[in-house]
Amino acid sequence: RLAYHGDFDWPGVRIAAAITSRFRAIPWRFRAADYLAAVNGVGGSRGRLPLLDGQPAPTPWDPALAEAMTRAGLVVEEEAVLADLLTDLGS
Repeated sequence: RLAYHGDFDWPGVRIAAAITSRFRAIPWRFRAADYLAAVNGVGGSRGRLPLLDGQPAPTPWDPALAEAMTRAGLVVEEEAVLADLLTDLGS
């Protein structure tokens, strides 16, 4: 079983779409709820998150993700949620 997590930006979701489609990977903490939790809770750093730019990309595994990203307009890089990912790996 392959799980995938990447940056919450348009290139990141394009990579995720390719990997989930081609390898049947399961999105790992890579849904709209995960994005919104990160935007709202990354150490209270909402003001420090980069602005999302570029051409939006569909998120077929969770269409609400692309919508949430478009509305919030912020990038959440993988490093910002590293603690959560490492916790998952430890359990």
